[in-house]
Amino acid sequence: MLFKKIQVIIKRLLKSKNDSVEIMIHNPKIYKDDISKTLSYKISEIDREIIICSKNLLEAKKIQIHSSIVKPNGLLSSIQNRWITTATNKSAQWHQNEIRRLYQQRFELQNKLDKAEGKFWIKRVLRWLSYLLIITVCIIAIILLILGLMMSFYLLPLWIIMIISYIYIKNSRK
Repeated sequence: MLFKKIQVIIKRLLKSKNDSVEIMIHNPKIYKDDISKTLSYKISEIDREIIICSKNLLEAKKIQIHSSIVKPNGLLSSIQNRWITTATNKSAQWHQNEIRRLYQQRFELQNKLDKAEGKFWIKRVLRWLSYLLIITVCIIAIILLILGLMMSFYLLPLWIIMIISYIYIKNSRK
């Protein structure tokens, strides 16, 4: 009974003379799709910027190598060579910093996209498991290396005895 009265009051309050104002039903799937599309677009833009910066960095390094290979003939060319070297160093450093910044932005946007799509924790757990796997493989490799060295030191007297007996047998036949 009380629920019906509240419902009637809400309908009267929301009813207007013109029907242009209505209650909009929020659809989180549409909102999520919009966020996913905008974040995906921003990520693709950052990817394009990374590609452009990488090409420019490669070009700066190529010019830097070329200027270091070419021998200066005179005073003017040595000054020009130093100027080119410093300019390419500054350009390469700026491009490296820009690429780092772009990758950081891309990582943050990817995390936001993963959170919006509900994949954030799945990817984080997979990343932790991959780190754990890499660390485990490294530890096993180090342990096997240490065990191999210990085994070689342990078997060293046997190898020495076999080599000495081989040399002794070979010399006794002559």
